[in-house]
Formats: sequence, structure tokens, C-alpha cells
Amino acid sequence: MSRRLSSKAMVALLIASGAAVAGCGSDDSSVFAPAPQAQLFEFIMLPNFAANTVSVRGINTETGQTAHLSTQPTGTNPRAVRTHPSRNLFYVANQNSNNISGFIITEGGGTNNTPGSPYAGPTGATNILFHPSGAFAYVAGDTQIRAYTVGADGSLTPIAGGTLALLQNAEFDGGFSSQGAFLHLPLNNSIQTFSVNTSTGVLTATTNNAVAAGTLRDLSIHPSGTLVLATVRVAGANNDQVLPFTVSAAGVLTAQATNNLGFDVGFGDAARNGQFYVGNDSLAQIHGFNVNAATGALTAVAGSPFAAVGGGLFPVLDPTNSLLYSVSNVGNTLAGMRRLADGTLQGAAGTPANDSMTNPGAFDYFQFVR
Repeated sequence: MSRRLSSKAMVALLIASGAAVAGCGSDDSSVFAPAPQAQLFEFIMLPNFAANTVSVRGINTETGQTAHLSTQPTGTNPRAVRTHPSRNLFYVANQNSNNISGFIITEGGGTNNTPGSPYAGPTGATNILFHPSGAFAYVAGDTQIRAYTVGADGSLTPIAGGTLALLQNAEFDGGFSSQGAFLHLPLNNSIQTFSVNTSTGVLTATTNNAVAAGTLRDLSIHPSGTLVLATVRVAGANNDQVLPFTVSAAGVLTAQATNNLGFDVGFGDAARNGQFYVGNDSLAQIHGFNVNAATGALTAVAGSPFAAVGGGLFPVLDPTNSLLYSVSNVGNTLAGMRRLADGTLQGAAGTPANDSMTNPGAFDYFQFVR
């Protein structure tokens, strides 16, 4: 999942918060005074599928240890959380109440509902995606994808003509290419592509790429913007796949050689430097890969796989890309890992955490910088 503030958004938050900026003064003490250090506040929001709640945990970005801060009610069976790309908003897709819960998060990790929440969604709401501009949200479910505008107060308003049929049920994640001109959505057995009217948010279905080998788990966009990596669950044990597709400027996907894996995938996430991390929820491990940006071929990071005690499912890098978390929805635990400069992973302090979680699902992060 790509769910982190852009550097531009982080700078905007820093300025808006009134952080001091060092400048030249009339005496040497002001010239040589050290610039004040910005403080980073980071949170992880986890949907509790069986409890009909969402939990907010604070993150110590130095050690990776997390602490429970608050819990809020959602709709029935919250499946996934998605954070707005540049504002202190996050939303929860509620699979069995067919709606979306909206929240405002504060610097202390407190939450308030956005006006009008919850918002009607498609049947079986599973997946939420935000356009890179932050102006539009897209919620996908069993048979439909719906488009919304995001109001100044965080409310979601359906876009006229913004509901389209899906060829199959939606799976997790997805992403945009060509600066938001195209949306690529993983379905059970294919990737459906839509063109995006970047003025109105309306989608138009364009192409569909079938995946014959098995069932799609999720889809990640490589930071180059020209490569898609899809994790696929194949029947039988320890033979799952990562399917790479190149993406043209016109949003067309072209399949590349399949990466056959010797384990059961538990979803994946791409780092900003192009490395790719895939969970193995059966063995509570995270596999790290270097990615050939032209072909999508994977080669293992030295030392991979890495033990993720109490995790392995839904591995997601934090906004700094220096931490990676995953969950176990059987053990109701959250596993934290520190990501080192060479891409290797080490267990974080206080992991696994096992408080205030019940069947955790696809989670997301938010940062404040001041």
C-alpha cells in the first residue's frame, strides 16, 4: 500500500505548524545558532474486523515500538484503512455495512468523525484509494467502484456518473500512473484499468488484464511509475507469484516474466528506492527483494526472509520507509521491524504488540511534522 505524505505535504505541515526557520541575524550568535529540530509524530490506524472498530497507535520512530492511543467505532466488519495523501484525514471501508467511516486525526492521536460519516458505499466495500491530487476518493467492493469528491471538511460526496461496474470483486490496494491519469485496480483474477478525468474525478473503464494463474492479493506501483507488481495466490502450498507489468504513458499494462515464489504470499509493498517486500503469513516472515525497474524481475535482499514474529500479513512500510509493520489476524498481533540502509529488516522494540486488536486488517499511517 502507498500511503504516506509527500515531501511537499510534509513541508507544508512544517510551515503551517509555525516551526522556526534559522536565518542570518546581526550578531554571530544568531548566525551560528543550530536550527531547531523538527518533531515527527507518526500514527498507525488498524481496522478491527471482528470488533467493528478502528484503533490508533502511536509510533516511536526511533525504536519502532507502538502504543495504543484510542479506539473508535466503525461500521460492520471494517476491512481496510486509507489515509488522505496530504490532510489529517483517514477513512475505513466497512465490508458488511457497505459504507465508509471518515475520521479527522489530531497530533495527539485523537479522532473525530468527519461531517456526515458514515458515507454510503458499494456493496462489500473493501478498498479505498485517493487520487494523487487528494481531490477524489474511490471505493471498490463486490460489483462496483464509486467516486467521491473530498470536501474541505473531509466529507465525501458521490460524483454524478461516478459509479461503474467491476468485472469481478475488488481486492486490496491498487494505484495511479501517468500523474493520476490512470487507475489500476486489482480484482479477483484481473487488473482493471480506468482513465481518470482529473478535473471531475469521473472514471472510464479502458483495459482489463487477466491473471490466469490464481487469485490476486494486492497491487503495488513501483516508484518509477512505469511498473506494477501484483501478488498472486496460487492453489496449493508454497508456489505463489509476483506478476510484473510495465505501464505505458497511455496506461496500458504489458505482462513481463513471472516471479515464482517458494512461499504463500501475504501481500506486498514497494519502498521508495524500488525494493519490494512481500509477507509470508503462513510462516510469519517478510521477504525482501531488489527489483529490476525495466522488467520487474526480483532478486532477494541479503538475509531474506526476515522473521516477523506475530506478523507476515499486510506488510506496509511507514512514511519514513525506515519501519515496516505487518499483522496476524489469527493471533491479533502487530509485528514491527526496523528497515536498515541496505534493505534488511530487524525486529523492532516491543514487538509483537497484542493489545486492543481484534482480527486486524489492511492498515495505514499518518505523520505530523512540527
